[in-house]
Amino acid sequence: MVQRDGIDGSRANAAYFRDTLPALAGAYIGDSPFGATLLPRLKESGVAAASAWDTFAKFLPETFDVNETVDRFASGEPEYAWRVRTVLRDPRSAAELYEYGAQQVAFYTERIVEVAGKVAAEARLRVGFGTDAEKAAGVRAVMTYLSKDSPASDDELLRWYRETGERAVAYGREQSLFEIPAQYRLDVVPTPPVLRSAIDAAYYPAPPFMKSGVGRSI
Repeated sequence: MVQRDGIDGSRANAAYFRDTLPALAGAYIGDSPFGATLLPRLKESGVAAASAWDTFAKFLPETFDVNETVDRFASGEPEYAWRVRTVLRDPRSAAELYEYGAQQVAFYTERIVEVAGKVAAEARLRVGFGTDAEKAAGVRAVMTYLSKDSPASDDELLRWYRETGERAVAYGREQSLFEIPAQYRLDVVPTPPVLRSAIDAAYYPAPPFMKSGVGRSI
């Protein structure tokens, strides 16, 4: 986490503020009259922000051993149990929750195998689902088969996401699952460069209790 989100993320942020942001601003502002005043100030602020991120990226490996393999947790078992019992109102112990989790993993693993078997049969894949090893190999074979139906480019992937979102909204209206305002919109946009080093995707819902607003998935 320190290496990926901390050091690598900080370096990516430094590059963004030092180079990417001024370039984007210059392209957007173009020959606008206020650009002559704003762009130099923005570049100066970007350099200052980049310097701060560089300093933080240097601080982290000097403070933490990024090669350490010891597991560390925010709280011990008593604190965890207290929070589960008090905040989530669940009386089960950590051991009971662990066992429940194992049961759920086994349950949904079997459901995945069932679905993979149906897909394999429809696709006429020559795979078996008898032993545990065959099940694992069969699921991997089905996933490989399904992955062939993949977008040819990032632009096509983005379009697929947008179309899926539109179908989801239409389905919600058709089935009266929610009271969806007529002007409701879900935007799907590329992850901003400054966030790409730290997150894979995120969703920002529209403002609650309002008749308007836009939800955004990045």
